[in-house]
Amino acid sequence: IDKRHDLETSIEEITEKLGNYKGIIEKYQNDLDTLNEKIKKHHAKNRQIEVAEKRVELCQKTLDKMKNSYEILKQKVRQKLSEKVSQVFKSIVGSYDAKITTDFKLEITKEINGNSITVGTSTGENQIASLCFIGSIVNIAQEWEEKGESDILTGAGIYPIIMDSPFGSLDTEYRDMI
Repeated sequence: IDKRHDLETSIEEITEKLGNYKGIIEKYQNDLDTLNEKIKKHHAKNRQIEVAEKRVELCQKTLDKMKNSYEILKQKVRQKLSEKVSQVFKSIVGSYDAKITTDFKLEITKEINGNSITVGTSTGENQIASLCFIGSIVNIAQEWEEKGESDILTGAGIYPIIMDSPFGSLDTEYRDMI
C-alpha cells in the first residue's frame, strides 16, 4: 500500500507538473502566435514601404524626364524665337541684330570687325525690338497652331495681345516699316 501510495503521489506530482508544463507551453504558444502575427504585420508594412519607395523612385524618374523634356523644349522655343526676332528686326532696322539670350533677355547687337557687340539703343529701337519680340511670339504660336504642333507642353494657340500706344515713340520711317 505504501508503495502504491507513493506511486499515486508521484503520479499526482507528475500530473501536476505536466499540467504546469502544459500551461507554460500554451502560454509560449500564445506568445509565439502573437509574435508571428506581429511579424506578418511588419512584413506587410515592409512590402507597403517597398511599394511606396518604388512609387517615389518612379515619380522622381518621371519628374527628371519631364524636366529634361521641358529644358529641350525651352531651348527649342528660345532658338526659334531668337531666329524670328532677328529676322524681323533686321528687316526693319537693318544694321543691327536682335537675339534672345539663353536667359530669355532681348539683346540688340551690331557686328563690328566680325564681332557681335551688344549696343545701346534708342527708345524707338527698344520699342521696335519689343514689338518684334511680341510679333514673333504670336507668329510662332500661329505656325504651331496651323501645323497642329500646339499641345499642353507648348501651350501654343491664338491669343489676343493688347498694347497701349505701340507706335508712340517711333519716328515716321519706323512706323511705316512696322
